[in-house]
Amino acid sequence: MRTFRGTPASAGSAVGPAVAIRPAVPPAGTTIEAGLVDAEIARLGAALEAAGLDLDTLAARVSADGHADEAAIFGAQAAMAGDPGLRAMAEGRIASAHEDAVAAVLGAARAFAEQLAGLGDELLAARAVDVLDVGARVARKAAGVSEPEPPSLAGPSIVVAHDLAPSVTATLPRERLLGLVLEAGSATAHAAILARAYGLPAVVGVPGIVEQVELAGATAPVTLAVDGTAGEVVVEPDETTRERFVRLAHARQATVERDRAERGLPAVTRDGVRVALLANIGGPAEAPAAVALGAEGVGLFRTEFLFIERPRPPSEEEQLEAYQAVVQAFAPHAVTIRLLDVGGDKPIPYLPIAAEANP
Repeated sequence: MRTFRGTPASAGSAVGPAVAIRPAVPPAGTTIEAGLVDAEIARLGAALEAAGLDLDTLAARVSADGHADEAAIFGAQAAMAGDPGLRAMAEGRIASAHEDAVAAVLGAARAFAEQLAGLGDELLAARAVDVLDVGARVARKAAGVSEPEPPSLAGPSIVVAHDLAPSVTATLPRERLLGLVLEAGSATAHAAILARAYGLPAVVGVPGIVEQVELAGATAPVTLAVDGTAGEVVVEPDETTRERFVRLAHARQATVERDRAERGLPAVTRDGVRVALLANIGGPAEAPAAVALGAEGVGLFRTEFLFIERPRPPSEEEQLEAYQAVVQAFAPHAVTIRLLDVGGDKPIPYLPIAAEANP
């Protein structure tokens, strides 16, 4: 038995066999003759468009499964595939370095991801995985390579990986998925967001877990115990540890059921003072859960998250749609919307502001 510690990413606990997933290797690019630059730029454009259509389709499927808010993740990825900045960067590599469309889009995606990761903001750094995911999808389109088959799980399993792109997480068979353990990532990564939406325990930032699972599973299946609330992962737990994790799962379920049962009770102190229970949220995706738990409005809607999770500013229509969705979700209760709060401590890619500590 060996215990690992990581960052809690999605509450809950599970015990089950581990399945290690290695990322699909993107196609290899090459160089081209100078006379083929225009044709290669055209091939890049077609690949970007095809990848955007794929991601729109994936967004529609996730939404149809009852996760409309999480579908926005793939809508945002589709927007990345159509982003003029990514396209211009890749076209520049084709024209100047004579890279083909595959090498150019992979290089442009890596450069863009490094920019996000270097901004010193956890939320933006988590989006770097999305950019790489989109770049790999476009590269496969340009190379004429089919999308890899989603990982198959023979039975109820806990998936272990270095990191998981959102598109991979969304295609895992949820009826057999017990939880996620990732070596990289953060609680704000889209894989973690999807885990929370699906009600799966998840722990991220667990270095060495993939190798440990693969070594231990060389001769027989490996069992993991995962506590997404405390950030604990146990490889080959003994019987006492298994029982502890099962008790945690039962206690978690009892807490959820109690919260749901009490959501309609009035919030009144023992001496009769009425208390308003308001939610703090960062976007429309957080509204349904808050309403389900009995929130009577929003005390703080942090609008900066509409601006910092994307490569370009949202349009007036997109902002209106987000604000409207939250107001409608909490109607007839009040929603307090904070005006845009960005700056040196909350950088956004398209606004050059010098870094500074939170004042």
